[in-house]
Amino acid sequence: MKDYTGYHSEDFVADESFQAFVLNTDPEAISFWTAWLASHPEKEPETSQAAEIIRVLATQTRAQPLPVSKEAELEKLFHRIRLIPEESPENSSLPSRANVRIMPVLGRVAAAIALLFIVGSVWFFYFKSTGFTEIRTEYGETQQVVLPDQSVVTLNTNSTLKYPKNWDKKGQREVWLEGEAFFEVTKQKTTRQSPVKFVVHTSQLKVEVLGTKFDVHARRQATRVVLAEGKVRLESASQGQLEMKPGELVSISNQRSGITKQKVNADLYASWRENKVSFNEVSLSEVAQSLEDYFGYRVIFTDSTVAGRRFKGTFPADNPEVWVETLSKTFPMQVDAENKQIIFE
Repeated sequence: MKDYTGYHSEDFVADESFQAFVLNTDPEAISFWTAWLASHPEKEPETSQAAEIIRVLATQTRAQPLPVSKEAELEKLFHRIRLIPEESPENSSLPSRANVRIMPVLGRVAAAIALLFIVGSVWFFYFKSTGFTEIRTEYGETQQVVLPDQSVVTLNTNSTLKYPKNWDKKGQREVWLEGEAFFEVTKQKTTRQSPVKFVVHTSQLKVEVLGTKFDVHARRQATRVVLAEGKVRLESASQGQLEMKPGELVSISNQRSGITKQKVNADLYASWRENKVSFNEVSLSEVAQSLEDYFGYRVIFTDSTVAGRRFKGTFPADNPEVWVETLSKTFPMQVDAENKQIIFE
């Protein structure tokens, strides 16, 4: 196990496990860091500063393209989070102590976060240069989209779907997904009667189908595919190809190695299409992630053991008050509705 006691802010920013903890992307990381921070209160200044950097970077990567000058953007970012004092006529000629202290940190943090910027910029410039139609849903909103080939996509809350504007001209059926969607794909053939593939791209997987129904969930550097009908083939750069049968769930994550496959009730994973979100003996940390996905709540666990407790139930997909009221009857928690924050104790 790593010794984090000697870590500084930039070291925490570069640590993948700490990033997963801050962004609520991995239950194990959440449990570990919750316990570690409780036993090392002296590291609170460094970890709080690092957490603020990670959250700002995650927002920047998701919402904005990479500027021409990375250095200019980094400097502007650090001004924004108050790590470097803004220049004024009084201090512009002489470097302040804060500037002298933080400038070496900028270089080290820049290397740690370069990948986040690169990923965001590659996606932005690719879609901008080739011409894509983009459909985005907000928190608490779902939308049904009919693609040019008459395939139907039901887009879940807080999700984005992109596809080429020149779809018909090229005869290609490809879409890019961030979030969650249920696909009902029509069967098509070329002029030579060969089947035309339909491809769904996520950051981890390429899902190839001919005509079928399936759910794809792609959030937090992880992708989950649940097949309801037909047959699909998955392709991962790191894991190769894998075929699925109806009633199977396959998941892959950057946080762990390998692909997992299991038999499930496919209807349960698509219940959100009927304005329901169902949980079947899942960890409370998974419920917390859904609260973030559906309504934008930030959930904090002060006791790591609580995050691993199991929960079974069904909530309306458009009413966070019901979620909070139900959970509060079972688990000790504090709710800050104005700032959309929940603390499990």
